[in-house]
Amino acid sequence: MTRKGTFVCLFAVAVLLFSAVPASLSSGAPEDGTYAGDLLIDYGNGNTDWVAVSAGATVGDTVASSLTAAGVECTLSGTVLSVAGKTSSTVGAADSGGSLSSKGTTGVTVTSTWHVFLWDRAASKWSEASDLSASYSGGPLAVAFYPDGIVPVETPDHRSSWTMVEADAENSANQTADLSGGSGSVEWSNFPKDIIGDYSAILYADGHAIVKYGYPKDGSRTASVISHNAETGEVEWRFDYSCTMYETTSCLIVGQYIYIPSTNGHIYRFEWAVGPGEGNSNVTTFDGMPWDSPTIIPNETDHDVMGRPYGEGASSMVCDSGAIYVKAYNGMLYCFDLDLRLVWSYQMGGRTYFTAPTVTDDYVAAGAYDGTMYILNKYDGSLICKELVYRTVIKDTPYGAVNTPVFVRTGSSYAVFTTYTDGRGMNTVTSGVAVYSFDGTSLTFVEDIRSDEIGSITSYLTRYVGDGFSGVIVAAYNGVYKVGTDGSRECINTYLSKTYCTHSAPTLVNGKTLYFITYSKSILFSMTVEGKVVGSAESPLKKQFSMAPVVVVDGRVLAGNDTGVFTVSGDLPPYTVEEYHAETPLWEKAALLIAVILVILAALWAVMRYGLKWEHPYRELHDRIFCYFFGENYTHNTKSKRKLRLVVAVGIILTSVVALASLCIGSETTMGVGEALSAAVSAIQKGGHSLTYEEMLIYNERLPRVIAAFAVGIGLSVAGAVYQAVIKNPLVEPYIMGVSSGAGTFAVAVITFGFTFFGFFSAGSTYLTAASAIVGGLLAFGCTMLLAEKTGGKSINYVLAGIVVGLVFSALQSLMMVEAGNKVSSALSWLYGSFANMGWDNLWLVLIPCLALSMVPLIWAKELNLVLLGEDQARQMGLDAKRFDRIMLILASVLTAFCVAFCGVIGFVGLVIPHLSRMIMGGDHRLMLPTAMAFGGFLMIAADLLSRILMTGYELPVGAITTIIGVPMFAYLLVRRGKSYDA
Repeated sequence: MTRKGTFVCLFAVAVLLFSAVPASLSSGAPEDGTYAGDLLIDYGNGNTDWVAVSAGATVGDTVASSLTAAGVECTLSGTVLSVAGKTSSTVGAADSGGSLSSKGTTGVTVTSTWHVFLWDRAASKWSEASDLSASYSGGPLAVAFYPDGIVPVETPDHRSSWTMVEADAENSANQTADLSGGSGSVEWSNFPKDIIGDYSAILYADGHAIVKYGYPKDGSRTASVISHNAETGEVEWRFDYSCTMYETTSCLIVGQYIYIPSTNGHIYRFEWAVGPGEGNSNVTTFDGMPWDSPTIIPNETDHDVMGRPYGEGASSMVCDSGAIYVKAYNGMLYCFDLDLRLVWSYQMGGRTYFTAPTVTDDYVAAGAYDGTMYILNKYDGSLICKELVYRTVIKDTPYGAVNTPVFVRTGSSYAVFTTYTDGRGMNTVTSGVAVYSFDGTSLTFVEDIRSDEIGSITSYLTRYVGDGFSGVIVAAYNGVYKVGTDGSRECINTYLSKTYCTHSAPTLVNGKTLYFITYSKSILFSMTVEGKVVGSAESPLKKQFSMAPVVVVDGRVLAGNDTGVFTVSGDLPPYTVEEYHAETPLWEKAALLIAVILVILAALWAVMRYGLKWEHPYRELHDRIFCYFFGENYTHNTKSKRKLRLVVAVGIILTSVVALASLCIGSETTMGVGEALSAAVSAIQKGGHSLTYEEMLIYNERLPRVIAAFAVGIGLSVAGAVYQAVIKNPLVEPYIMGVSSGAGTFAVAVITFGFTFFGFFSAGSTYLTAASAIVGGLLAFGCTMLLAEKTGGKSINYVLAGIVVGLVFSALQSLMMVEAGNKVSSALSWLYGSFANMGWDNLWLVLIPCLALSMVPLIWAKELNLVLLGEDQARQMGLDAKRFDRIMLILASVLTAFCVAFCGVIGFVGLVIPHLSRMIMGGDHRLMLPTAMAFGGFLMIAADLLSRILMTGYELPVGAITTIIGVPMFAYLLVRRGKSYDA
């Protein structure tokens, strides 16, 4: 990574010097038009500057005069060079018992000094100057603060690099880059077919983009690091290694070496320009041992540490002055030399995962999952101070997590910023930004900014100092904020962050432009530090989840998502609101709605005319609907009608009450009824944008779940009633036809193996699992129908065929689950049912089909009564029972498939609610279907509410809750009303 300093040469001076500079260097000019120069200053911590050469008689004189002319403090005494007040640095101390499992020093030391390099144009590489008193004959130079033998990454041809997770050891996320001259279009993309995408920072060195791909699609637990030619995307080398779960930690480049942390406990090293070699012959690990050495970072030490078990191995790493700093799952903070020999170690009180430590001046700071921030002496690992930032206790278990600190200098002291959470991963409810003052010995609390004010927060922060401001940029759910060293905050943009959401910190480029990538759609945005969005570009593969920071280097923007990586040449194309969220004109909305309605009406007419053989479809449909509600031949006696109205009213009241409770009550945040309704109305009026925390909680999280649960509850109840009527078996439910097994098999295939339905969908698509579940459910239903028809077409044939087909798909499902690896939990979550992923974007695909298809059986309520009499009697009354049964089975199966599409398999609702309705209203489907609809939504909303609040911090399977609720209710009604059961 490059963070250029102040350019001291004016444009006029650059023009005068131009004739003495090779033409190839002119392409390195920075974005503001000043001359880039040809002396590299590599500070050894990811920060670099390029300045102009001020030629002298000797190499040493040229270096000294060039640095001085650039405003960089420099002295040269013989062969000893001092730059920016630093001559040398030694990390490490005498052996005090430090090891991979215990704190202390080991006796290993790392010494860095300033080295001078000359550019070998013929070989296109740096060569160290052996004699600073030798005559200077022109050409690029470099000074670098490293141990002996390390060569700078940046070259005159590639003056930008990105070597650490957030750009440098300070995790500043600051970068200087020349983006002029690019086309603004996608340059290349790579979405490997055999491995899942990029969850960590892309590294960039001398024209090579090095990507860590997190997990294979085949479940083999083998991750990969691939080097791409940054201009073409061509694969140059690939390193495969074993892992235990998704690889979310970033690699590290120091000089000519790349370091790769793994969840298997190893850290691998080899030369990034050469690659791992055949059979990984070039790869080493700790103490320079072969890559498959048994020495690994232990998962446990003798010290008790806090934190939920998640991930293993090392975190992302940073390097400063030839020493590598890295945290580990076991709660240790390590310092290694460049041969991966342990220098010192320190035991923190909590586990750590992917976030990196921070090194600033003489200090290394890190957070852990005990809710504490630690600041150590970077030379010997001794503790300077620690501060409990946030901790909570849930069910007698303490939780808390501190992420990566960022230092901002304030005179002789520092402001220290860090984000924190309650440490519960994807179940996190509380998060925030804490601000402290640090004087070199102790931390003093300044301010705490909670998520209930600004929304959920990313793990990393972006340092920003400029225009009279000193502090950090915070990407939060409710907006993008500037937080100052005094704890003051200013929201600079709400629309971008809340409309698209980002899970990574922005990258600050050239001190004036912030680069984001959105979480759910992989859209790149550029924004001024004042909050104005100025550029945007989309990933070639849309709607993928992006969690890694944007890398801006060497004339291009690089980004990754769950599927792969892509690059944009030059700056992003100009942004316009219309490009992504243009308001559709009212006439277009009306025309689209009319077109959809006409298509539905035409399809319905075709079904009634050719499927049901109605001569005048809509006239007969009108008559049936009218007669159901008003006609004497279809309606019920006065007593039954009054009872139905009362029962439905009770169901509506109960559903409304539990829906309100579901909006008000959550695992952490509970609101009053008035407050929740006010937040819902306000959020709807705002169109879902610029919401407060309460509005966001109601509108984005709770309201879609309530609506979806209501629709699915009705759908499953009606489907169950239809199945029981057609098959004439009180024990069948919506999944008896094999629908659930088929849907589950296809869903598991997508979740565990990245199945893309033969390439029709993109991997990781929001709708891939849902669409595959629908297709799988209907395919299983088709097999059941075929088998049942071939064996006689009787009711018992459908039951037996459904059981056989269900067993086949369940067996396939079980085989896939065995090979699912760490994805088995995601698969089980879907199989047990959950509304956790329900949002406004997919709600309509559940709500409209479920409610529309649930209304259809009401029209044929009389026919459903007739089929209970038997095929012969039904035929005598003018009903083709066999054809009617087929149509109803198809309808119920399609309805069930839509119910399980986004929410998974939720059992028992379709069994207990129809029985409950019959026990209350009798077996007449004109009475029991409305009753089932009234109580099905109530049961499902109540089950979803209980799944969220029964265990704080965890969401239980909705299917288990429906069974727990339904069985006692069913048993009670059976005992009390069983004798009067009118089936």
